[in-house]
Amino acid sequence: MENTTQFTLQLRFVGKPSEGLSGGRELEVLALPTNAGQPFHGRFQQWEPVFEDICGLMSSSPFHRKAIQRTLAAGLDAHMINRETGDKHIFSSDELAALSLKPVNGMLPSDLSNAA
Repeated sequence: MENTTQFTLQLRFVGKPSEGLSGGRELEVLALPTNAGQPFHGRFQQWEPVFEDICGLMSSSPFHRKAIQRTLAAGLDAHMINRETGDKHIFSSDELAALSLKPVNGMLPSDLSNAA
């Protein structure tokens, strides 16, 4: 039986804002199940490659990528949005595996609990 759980992605920068986008800031990715299921989580020191991979899965335009990047740089959480429908973009568990996201065991970490 194929796993049909689907996920939305929330991205945010973590680290000291004074260090800008390059130094000391990591990209944190939280994949939340659209129905029942376990969330997935990843934290990446080299955020640009995983950001490009996520945008590549979505076939994002350069404008969309820049809008997401500016949202993150402003210190806000960014949900990946389907540009055609305006809804949160849906990812499969296979796509999450390609992004190297790991399941969150048990409960969400306290700093992520309000995102779920």
